[in-house]
Amino acid sequence: MFKSMSGYAYCSGETDIGLLEISIKAYNNKYCDISIKSPNFLNEIEQELIALIREKLKRGKIYVNLLFSEYKINTIAVNSNVLIQYINELKKINELMRAEKSLFSNSIDLTNLLRLPEVINQNYQNKIEIEKIKMQVTTLLLKTLDALDNMRIKEADNLLSSIQNYINEIKQNIEIIKQELPKALINYKEKLHKIINEFRQDLQSDNLEKKIMCELSLFADKIDVSEELERLKSHLLQFEKLLNKKDDEPIGKTLEFLVQEIQREINTCSVKSMNAEISQRVVNIKNLLEKIKEQIMNIV
Repeated sequence: MFKSMSGYAYCSGETDIGLLEISIKAYNNKYCDISIKSPNFLNEIEQELIALIREKLKRGKIYVNLLFSEYKINTIAVNSNVLIQYINELKKINELMRAEKSLFSNSIDLTNLLRLPEVINQNYQNKIEIEKIKMQVTTLLLKTLDALDNMRIKEADNLLSSIQNYINEIKQNIEIIKQELPKALINYKEKLHKIINEFRQDLQSDNLEKKIMCELSLFADKIDVSEELERLKSHLLQFEKLLNKKDDEPIGKTLEFLVQEIQREINTCSVKSMNAEISQRVVNIKNLLEKIKEQIMNIV
């Protein structure tokens, strides 16, 4: 299915240990690169969550934030041992900075210390049942992923119309090239007759037509791009089929490959071009391909 890689989604919901808020930001990337930020007690299911995200989103740079708030807390306990270790380390740094005669504040902000990992222990009214929490987290995560997926589809719809217009323009240019090929041969034949007529006295009349036909045959082979144009049409047809696929398989990389193949064929046409109109149409197609290339860089 045609989807953009970029998007944003947010969902929140109640769990047994408090309100869970999930936000997901997605950007374009060649691969599926996931960064997830979650509370420590979800560490053991983090890889399962990442696998779920990868399966759903397929491709992109994904930032996921799982935040619990409004905890159902019974008591809060300070882990004195951990707090003292932090303070001792800060004192060592303080002494080192003094020895180096560097500016360093002697004051230690208790508020900041309490925010450090493992300093505060929170005791919940209900003991955390990881399997139940896993189900609640997964349910809300899937809801958020669906919201992001819908946003990606809507954003891709805007790209689709632009890309289809570019493809239609390329087809029009290809048709003009096909119409110009016979004209290029006729023009060359006229030039050839003019040149040969200037030297007619040096040529035997019975050899004259043979030389003209031989030269025309060589020229026709030289400018013939019919095979390239047929391959171009085939690539464009395959490109359009991918744009209209309905399954969830990623198509971005395949589209990029097809653009490269189309560029290869049109480059060959450019080399063989012996006509000003054909040359202009080749340039037009190259410009349109660049626009398509920019668009599909953000496609899953």
